[in-house]
Amino acid sequence: MKERILLISILILGIILGFFGWKAWKGRSSIQEPVFVEEWSQITLKNTQNLGIPLNKIPGKLKLVYFGFSHCPDMCPRALIDMSLAVKELGDQGKKSNSSIY
Repeated sequence: MKERILLISILILGIILGFFGWKAWKGRSSIQEPVFVEEWSQITLKNTQNLGIPLNKIPGKLKLVYFGFSHCPDMCPRALIDMSLAVKELGDQGKKSNSSIY
């Protein structure tokens, strides 16, 4: 009887661990395709002087926008590294045709 309970417990534990392992593996994200939204051209951003600047007036065809915080020691550095890697991946063409906005 104890062997049967032990076997059932191990089986249930295996199913639970397998489920969470699958969820963790499935949750890993690869590089996602960019989302192009036409309405972004109508967005107005505010600069440090609180002046509105329409996004379509900022030079460059490609705009890389990151909405960060004034104090985010855990996420902002990683996001900025990801942005710089994306710009590097674009090469010379990307450097000439993009605007990075933080």
